[in-house]
Amino acid sequence: MRDAHARSMQDDTDLEKLAKRRVQARFGFAIHAALYVGVNAGLFVIWMLTGSGYPWFVWPMLCWGMGMLAHGITLWIGPDTRAEQRAIERELQRLRTTH
Repeated sequence: MRDAHARSMQDDTDLEKLAKRRVQARFGFAIHAALYVGVNAGLFVIWMLTGSGYPWFVWPMLCWGMGMLAHGITLWIGPDTRAEQRAIERELQRLRTTH
């Protein structure tokens, strides 16, 4: 009985750690997105105030946007996600049937 209780406490501790990592990852993405919007809006305003010639602000927006996309993808299918857990379970099942 004591062993089951200790295991349950360990499971809860592991779940808390996982939950904390996931929440921190989401907050990190939200901060990244807010900075992306704020900085790019500022670049757009600078472009507008300086004569609206060649739209140079698009280049940092596109390049940083690719970084935002990569960041978002890691939240969806990266470490500590449900997609990763499902892939691990499928691989374990595959290994069990072949060995």
